[in-house]
Amino acid sequence: MSAGIRSRFSYPVLLLHKNGFILIFFFLKPFLS
Repeated sequence: MSAGIRSRFSYPVLLLHKNGFILIFFFLKPFLS
């Protein structure tokens, strides 16, 4: 895998993980409280 392809795919994946963590947090918040 070349560096160009890695950098191209790693940025959206990091963004998805960040947003996914926030969505999961808000989804589980009513159950945890």
